[in-house]
Amino acid sequence: MTFFAQLVVLAALGFIAFMPPLIAALIIHGWRARTRGPFLRIASAAVVGFAAGAGVVWLLVSRAWNYSFLTTLAASGNAAKYGHPVEHTAETILVWMAFAALLGALSSVGLAAVVRKRPHTLSL
Repeated sequence: MTFFAQLVVLAALGFIAFMPPLIAALIIHGWRARTRGPFLRIASAAVVGFAAGAGVVWLLVSRAWNYSFLTTLAASGNAAKYGHPVEHTAETILVWMAFAALLGALSSVGLAAVVRKRPHTLSL
């Protein structure tokens, strides 16, 4: 993997590792303060955007890729069992999923922050 791909995967893993404790801390803080702060909404938007970004890439890839997601995870690190072309393709798919997930999280956080500042501008 290239340095950029390793950086994206590391950032995605960091997001996955630190987001659940952060959301739990925000929920506990909200219960103690008895207020609904904007931080819980923004953190929830980050999680939803993260999942949506990765899901969109997987939906686009899954038509041309015959393996399941769990097999893709296994193939990304096992060239002996799946072969080098499959391993390389699986790694590429996972890096693009991580990149799209981070982009989705950042864009949804930005949207949640804008909607928070102007709550009545989006009317359906």
